[in-house]
Amino acid sequence: MKTKQLSWALLVDHAATAWQPYYVAFVWVSIAWVSAVFLWSVILEVYAVKGALHAACHLVWGVWLLVNICYHYYQAVHLAPGYTSDLDLQVLKDAMTFEWRWCGTCNRPKPPLCHHCSMCGRCVLRMDHHCPFTANCVGAADYRHFFLFTLWLTLGCAYTSITSCMWHGKRFTDSSSTLAGAPCNPAGVCCHWGGVLRAGSAAGVALLGGN
Repeated sequence: MKTKQLSWALLVDHAATAWQPYYVAFVWVSIAWVSAVFLWSVILEVYAVKGALHAACHLVWGVWLLVNICYHYYQAVHLAPGYTSDLDLQVLKDAMTFEWRWCGTCNRPKPPLCHHCSMCGRCVLRMDHHCPFTANCVGAADYRHFFLFTLWLTLGCAYTSITSCMWHGKRFTDSSSTLAGAPCNPAGVCCHWGGVLRAGSAAGVALLGGN
C-alpha cells in the first residue's frame, strides 16, 4: 500500500514539474491581459469623461501596482530559495546539533525547518512549500518576494475589480452620470470578473502547500 502511495506521489510530482513552465507563462499572460484590458476599458474612458488629471492618478497607481507585481514575481521565480547544497558540507557538519536531521537523498545535514523537496530534488532551508505557479520553492531566500508578490497581486486585483465595477456600474445605477445609457464595454466586464477571479487565485496561490 505504501509503495503504491509513493509511486502515485512521484507521478504527481513529475507531472506537476513538467507543467510548471506553462503555469508561469499563464501568470505572465494573465498579468499582461488584465493590465491591457484595464487600460483600454477604464483608463481611457476616465480620460475621455473626467479629464487627464483623473486618468493620470489612476495610471500612476496602476503602474506602481504593476511594477511591484512583476518585480516580486520575477524574483520569486528566479531567485534560489536557499539550498543546503549551496553551503559547504563541513560548515554544516560543524554547526550540526542534536536537533538536526540527516537527508539520505542529499547526503547532507538538515537544519531545523529544512525539508527535502521532491520536485526540486534538493533540501531547502526554512522551506514553506513548493509553488507550481513560480516553479520554485518558497524558502529562506525568496519568502519575502513570494509574500510581497501575493500581497501586491491581491491589491492589484482588488483595485482593478473595484474601479471597473464602480466605473461601469454608473451606466446602470446613476441616471445623471455621463455614462448612463452609454454602450457597455465588454472589456470592462471581462476586466472586472477577471480581477475577481485573480483575487481568488492570489489567495489560493498563497495557501498552496506540499512538496
